[in-house]
Amino acid sequence: MSPEPLSSYLAETSTFAVDIGPVVWAAGGFSQNGSTALVWGICFLVVLGSGIGLVHRALSHPKPHLSTTEGQGGVNSRIDGDVTGTAVQVGTVIGGIRISAERHATPAPHTEMEAVLSTAVPVREALPRRLGVHAARPGTDDSDLPPYVPRDADELIRRRVRTAAERGGAVLLVGDSTAGKSRTLLHALQQTVPERHLVVPFPDTDLPALADRMKTTPPEGESERWVLWLDDLDRYLGRDGGGLTEGVLRVLTAARTVLAATMRSEYYDAYLDASGDVLGEMNEGADEARLLRRIDVVELDRVWSLEEVRCARETPDQRLREAAANHGVHGIAEYLAAGPDLLAEWRRARRHTGRGGHPRGHAMVAAAIDLARTDLRTVLTRELIWRIHTAYLTDAAALHPEPLDEAWDWARKIRLGASGLLVPEYGKGKEGWRPFDYLVEAADTSIPEATWQAAFDYASDTGERIRVLSAADRLGEREFAYSLNFNLWGYRS
Repeated sequence: MSPEPLSSYLAETSTFAVDIGPVVWAAGGFSQNGSTALVWGICFLVVLGSGIGLVHRALSHPKPHLSTTEGQGGVNSRIDGDVTGTAVQVGTVIGGIRISAERHATPAPHTEMEAVLSTAVPVREALPRRLGVHAARPGTDDSDLPPYVPRDADELIRRRVRTAAERGGAVLLVGDSTAGKSRTLLHALQQTVPERHLVVPFPDTDLPALADRMKTTPPEGESERWVLWLDDLDRYLGRDGGGLTEGVLRVLTAARTVLAATMRSEYYDAYLDASGDVLGEMNEGADEARLLRRIDVVELDRVWSLEEVRCARETPDQRLREAAANHGVHGIAEYLAAGPDLLAEWRRARRHTGRGGHPRGHAMVAAAIDLARTDLRTVLTRELIWRIHTAYLTDAAALHPEPLDEAWDWARKIRLGASGLLVPEYGKGKEGWRPFDYLVEAADTSIPEATWQAAFDYASDTGERIRVLSAADRLGEREFAYSLNFNLWGYRS
């Protein structure tokens, strides 16, 4: 009998056994009273079920086949079949042993880390825009960035980088959005460790695994050490143990890796100042605050000093000279990145479409801004922004909101050659969007409850949900933070 008909027969027999049990009991079968019949019926079902299980397993899971192939210098032992559990092979072998699982194979844990390391380039060849440096208004030569202007903190930053290169450690620049943190830090690296290889992980990369891999895998070429670049460091903290921790920092330091990081002042201050009352013992911010206190910080001012402005004014680049002459209360980098202009355009967009407004586009950007303010770090998808933006259109019907696609195109459009209101962001295997960070820093309105709840539901893990409710507490939404804290238990495994 072939396996297929026999399997069908066994299945029918099993069904019959289940059906006949109650009949046997009801009839007082086997010439016994009802109670005894029930016992006999149960025993009958157990024995029959065991037999069915053994036969079915033999048919559906063939006995593993062991084959050994001898080759020059070693033995290749292979176990074929559907194997679950522990496989043991015993024998005396002279030479190498190769044991492989060809069925249901999964990539080795380090494969993803090797993919990250394979994208590393020498620091001297690193492209500023790829590292998070904001584009500037176009120049006469169509370049996206003007020449670097010396900053007052340059020498201090270079000293910190040299120390980290000699001993291992971190260099962290803290400042407002568009203060020039990323450009300044990259310049210092290129001046001090140009031959080291620069690694730029996605925010959802497993940093403990990456640090271990960097420790055991030297870069190719002349450099024997790494630089790990973490722009917007707050995106890499926490994450249920997958982010930057004190343990990861110790591994990097032992390998004399330079950790180069930037962080916005508001996030840095929030980590150090948060009381965490609403979180109780689940407050993971304490670990992150302790980590940040271990790192020496260089603060970079948004508003440039007189000496820095003078240097900008004396460069041959037209954009820098214009910024030095017209920046007003804004910083030079802030002016170059068109931050004030983009903020003004977004605010003006909330008017009737007949008067040139883009009320739906305004709402989409507002939704993305508030999602960022909830401390949600998972990449924002278009679908999430589209779903949430309706909460920002409750009183905009009279403005005749434009169609969805038109609003989306408006929000993403590059302005002044510098940036869109929404800019692309990429996570591991996921394409998404984030608001231009200057808009986030300028926001001061309350966040709708629907947005808090959406951020909480969309968070990728418990650690990120804790960050969301911590942000709610920090922004004065204490009652809702307690509500989220209560709901958190529904997500914990």
